[in-house]
Formats: sequence, C-alpha cells, structure tokens
Amino acid sequence: MARYYFHIHDGSGHMPDEEGTELADLDAVRARAIHDARALMAADIETGRLDLTDYVEVADEGGAVVLTLPYAEAVLVNRVKPGQE
Repeated sequence: MARYYFHIHDGSGHMPDEEGTELADLDAVRARAIHDARALMAADIETGRLDLTDYVEVADEGGAVVLTLPYAEAVLVNRVKPGQE
C-alpha cells in the first residue's frame, strides 16, 4: 500500500491534505477521488452553489501528481431543454 494525498482546489483556494490515505493502487485512488468530489459537491449544492471547475488533485508520497479529477468528471449531468421533458 502507498500513501496518497487528496488536495482540494476550489473557488476559495487550495486545501492541502496533510494526512493522506493509504490505498492499494491507482484504481482505488480514482475511486476515492470521485467519492470525495461527490461529497464536496453535495455540500456545495446545499448552499445553492456548484462549480464544476473545482477539482481534486492527488499526489503520491514524493509529491508527484498522479491524478487530477475535475468535479465535472465525477458526475453525469443530464440537461433537459424546455419542451423536451
């Protein structure tokens, strides 16, 4: 297992992950990043705000970025045009 750090980048700035999380592989890293992005988006939606340009940046123990996940990639957005319901 390796330790990965999930840093959040949003409209208010950069929130570094100081503790990190031990995960088995990059598939687990991506799953965790998606989970974190969705949880943060849910909190934002409750305040009436959703910025799909926010993102989770994951770094390994050496500080190398192994994944950048924009919030937009963590959800499927369906839009219905008026009259096409």
